[in-house]
Amino acid sequence: MPREAPPQEWPSLSAFDTEFHGPVLTRYSLATADHVWVVEAEDARKLVPKVPVGERPTVIFHNTEADAAHLNNLLGGVDISVEDTMHLHAVLWADLDHDLDFVGSMYARINRWKHLVHLNPRVYSAGDAVGTWDSFQGMSRELERDPRSKHVYYTYQLPLISIIAKAQAHGIK
Repeated sequence: MPREAPPQEWPSLSAFDTEFHGPVLTRYSLATADHVWVVEAEDARKLVPKVPVGERPTVIFHNTEADAAHLNNLLGGVDISVEDTMHLHAVLWADLDHDLDFVGSMYARINRWKHLVHLNPRVYSAGDAVGTWDSFQGMSRELERDPRSKHVYYTYQLPLISIIAKAQAHGIK
């Protein structure tokens, strides 16, 4: 898999995932309906995608808390809308596991890529973005058929993400 530059323009809807060691970004992956980018950290720092003027992109994460700060650094604090497949799955299927390996096994067009973390880290990273994208697409259809869960997800679960982020940044007494 060749190295790839970031997209020139940030997509209006995308799934985003990062690979990092401690606080240091190693690479990120970005998926849309028709493309997957896997961008090494040094390339990400050199070529920052532009966000279309006047547009607030929606970014789908699986565990926003793990990746949002890295995206914020890449895009320079651009305001985004957030969706989160881990939190969405917790609303729809509270009694099941919510890690991406499990969620992806139910919804992703690819199956079981997590074993590639050391064998082929770039394909592993791409798999995380594609798995997040596909999982969101599948669960969005389920959410439309379940108005009560949709209400819980958008009214209670998604707003918790910013509260959790603030608590992690400042600590809890």
